[in-house]
Amino acid sequence: MAALAALVAGLAASAASAQNFPHKPLRMIVPSSPGGGSDIMGRFLAQKLAEQLGQQVVVENRPGASSMLGTDAAAKSPPDGYTLVIPPAAVAVNPSIFARLPYDTLRDLAAITQVAESANVLVAHPALPVRTIKDLIALAKAKPGTLSAASVARPIWQRNCSS
Repeated sequence: MAALAALVAGLAASAASAQNFPHKPLRMIVPSSPGGGSDIMGRFLAQKLAEQLGQQVVVENRPGASSMLGTDAAAKSPPDGYTLVIPPAAVAVNPSIFARLPYDTLRDLAAITQVAESANVLVAHPALPVRTIKDLIALAKAKPGTLSAASVARPIWQRNCSS
């Protein structure tokens, strides 16, 4: 919540110093389905930003392709400060998983704040014959394609502005 308050205060301060910003609604892209953690956090943040900035913040869900569809839409938006994106951790992982992305994460996006934090815990079903990370890696190598995993995290990114 402290990071959220700092973001809102920072955006409000920048709005005061540039009297013409924002002069139109802001767009907040959530590259995941409605109802998930990123969507709920995005809608909460959009409401607080709208109250502080006096301008509507429209949440747009763009799920698909390991968050690349929504992130690409944000990366290709005009660099005017009116588009925010709340991608999952996949935004940091995708460059090492996919040979080609439709955007350059470091060039086209700029992290502006951390919105939420959650604990990450690695768990496995008790029937799985592993007790350590080393065991899990060995099993995955011995039986490729038979294990599955999931994770989630929510940083907030803004279209990298040139000014």
